Amino acid sequence: MTTRTGEVKEELSWSVHSSLSKPTMYSDLVEFWKSQNIEINPANEVDITAFEDEYGVHLPWDFRQYLLETSGTGPYGDRENFEFYPLARLKLWSETPWNNRSYNAPPNAPSTFHTEDFLIFGDYLAICYAYAIRVRGDAADIGEIMHWGMKTYSPICRTFRAFIDLYLADDRRLHIVRTIS
Repeated sequence: MTTRTGEVKEELSWSVHSSLSKPTMYSDLVEFWKSQNIEINPANEVDITAFEDEYGVHLPWDFRQYLLETSGTGPYGDRENFEFYPLARLKLWSETPWNNRSYNAPPNAPSTFHTEDFLIFGDYLAICYAYAIRVRGDAADIGEIMHWGMKTYSPICRTFRAFIDLYLADDRRLHIVRTIS
């Protein structure tokens, strides 16, 4: 069967276009940030693997995918004053320069809580409070998202994707600290 060259080019063009326009796990977040003129600078596999090796962690798959698709808002954050850190600025809770000993182990935290198990990935209102994801510990707890900077143990949700859904919905749970007994 013979085809005209133009038909082949058109088919290849459509194929490339459709693969580029497929929604990704965080395409809604990317579009939200693009609407605010936030530059999207994804991390790459090599840098993520180097980060994991340096910190001795294996990032939850949905957080890893987020880094591969977006990797943060940049230093000025979004129009609502949320800043999501790029890969190069991620730090363990225990290593943050603004860490205060009084926040190391909230009094109501479970015995499985350890600051070195959490990575700070973003903040609100220039570190009025921050957000952390669990990257170490029991497998069932990996991926847990919680507030940082509160004197109470305050989990928000179980996965990073769930956190992004709350963020995109401007859900008040991102601002309300819950006391868990």
